[in-house]
Amino acid sequence: GDYVVAAIPPLGGWREEDDGAEIKSLTSGDLQRVLASPSSTAVSPGGSLTINAGGGPNAQGRPGTVDYAPVFFPGTADVSASSTITIAAAEERTGVDLQLRLVPTARIEGKVSGLPGAPLPPLEVTLTNTLRPMTASIGAEADTTPDSSGAFHFGGVLSGSYTILVRPETGDGPPHAATDVLWAMAEITIDGHDVAVPLQLQPSLTASASLVFEGASPPKPQDLATARWVLQRYGSGPGLDGPRGQIDANGRMIFKGLMPGRHVLVALVSPALNGWSLKSSVVRGKESLDGSVDVQTGADLTDWVITYTDHPTEISGTLQNSSGRSTSDYFIVVFSTNKADWIPRSRRIAQTRPGNDGRY
Repeated sequence: GDYVVAAIPPLGGWREEDDGAEIKSLTSGDLQRVLASPSSTAVSPGGSLTINAGGGPNAQGRPGTVDYAPVFFPGTADVSASSTITIAAAEERTGVDLQLRLVPTARIEGKVSGLPGAPLPPLEVTLTNTLRPMTASIGAEADTTPDSSGAFHFGGVLSGSYTILVRPETGDGPPHAATDVLWAMAEITIDGHDVAVPLQLQPSLTASASLVFEGASPPKPQDLATARWVLQRYGSGPGLDGPRGQIDANGRMIFKGLMPGRHVLVALVSPALNGWSLKSSVVRGKESLDGSVDVQTGADLTDWVITYTDHPTEISGTLQNSSGRSTSDYFIVVFSTNKADWIPRSRRIAQTRPGNDGRY
């Protein structure tokens, strides 16, 4: 296959809770004092590493810090300028060498303010690189917890565009409860200088959808009380991280406790919907079933129609072995030829097992 090779440092990583582990740059005078110290060559485990990288103190008077920048083979910081490596079967490739370079980093400090007269709930703060084309598992995301006053910080942050998201700690809000939560969000740009980011908690948003059933005997609203839908935050991982929809007295599906951003509708298997298949999910006049539901700041989402049908497309046949006899000891998978559709819970991937007569 074709591959891009990169060296990616963690975003804030282990340094977010311990500034002593940041790499600090020294002035020439600092360097001379370090070299004159009898213990200048000893670095204790977990201690700071100080190097002569130039730059001196930043605008806030704090010693300047540096870190290794992401690099893509053959030696560029721009993924669009990287070289693609094509590997054939059983081939080994050598000489894919990467040279790291140190660049200035910054510290992000902030304070989360709650609603007037209300104490701060347990919160977590997530810093995400909005442009890095990699997953959080290799350094595009970092988390921290604010102190009792709401103060937090991230150290060793490389230049770039970032999103700061404040939300309840895991387990303190949805996905399983249709409750309101508090959140805050900010978009910032880092250019090597420290920044301060005040954040004000806001009430969560609500999304509601009309349910349309195209068929002879649509289920009654009371029957849908046992059905389950999840509005999962886009890119939140394999779990069902998001509030569950509930049917109100008018038969509308309600999602509470939402934060702004892209979400994916997940319809769980339910006896109340046996024989029914999702046909479309139209948000503000645009089909979203194969994309995402965009929840926007400042307004609840109400222009949303979800349509089910009892006449879905079907593929059927008989599975036979090489001698022409029916067999059932296999899974049969049907999937799109478009690789973009090869995602978890894709509507264009389905599997089944044949019956004893080979029919599926």
